[in-house]
Amino acid sequence: MKSSVQAFGVAESTSTSLVMLPGLFAGDWIWSAAATLLAEAGQHCLVLRDAYAERKAHIDDPFGALVDDLLETLDQHALSSVFLAGNSVGGVVALEAARRHPERIAGLLLSGVPGLGGPARLGIRPKLRYTREDALEVARRLCVNHDLVTDEVVTRCLAPFQQTRTIVNIARYVLALETYDSEHAVRRLACPTLFVWGGQDQVTPVERLRALPAVWNSLCTIDGCGHSPMFECPALYGDAVLRFVDVHSPAQTV
Repeated sequence: MKSSVQAFGVAESTSTSLVMLPGLFAGDWIWSAAATLLAEAGQHCLVLRDAYAERKAHIDDPFGALVDDLLETLDQHALSSVFLAGNSVGGVVALEAARRHPERIAGLLLSGVPGLGGPARLGIRPKLRYTREDALEVARRLCVNHDLVTDEVVTRCLAPFQQTRTIVNIARYVLALETYDSEHAVRRLACPTLFVWGGQDQVTPVERLRALPAVWNSLCTIDGCGHSPMFECPALYGDAVLRFVDVHSPAQTV
């Protein structure tokens, strides 16, 4: 099933597109500001719209099914090689895409990936019914700047928890993350990778990454930022992305 996408900027034959992957319950809205700024700087971006909670979690290979959806989307847009930017669970999907289809991935930009140095600390408690107060607590845990936690953001965070189907999907993905070895996947990466991390990320603390030799030379920390730097600090995130893409774009390699 091909994912719904939103395009920012114009694709050119001389540049490599950047595909932005959603999180477990945060869809295209976390990417909009950063994608707009990147497009203004000349970078073509495709943002996958649907949060992964909307996608059926296949018990035998949940992340593989998401990678298959991603590859189908790339094929639909005639993209043979792309940069992938993944936040949180989207980062796991990016890792799996690079592992399974290295010829299609020019580079990775990862933020808030669960499993690097320890489990994620999202603070979601299993419940039969979730309220706006639950969503507000999660949103504030994700962001350092609580002014960004508007009523609209709380509504978006709460939406996946209002349907039994998506609650079940979230539970299955969380269970899959408990056995997914992100550190092993990172150590086996063959493509250029940049870790763009919020300096005050409470969910996947940056201190864990600093203890991992595999990321020492490829870690960009954004201070005053939480779990989703593309949402909270889009300009700084965009600057880091452009520097990385300029260096590693196959079209620019001599």
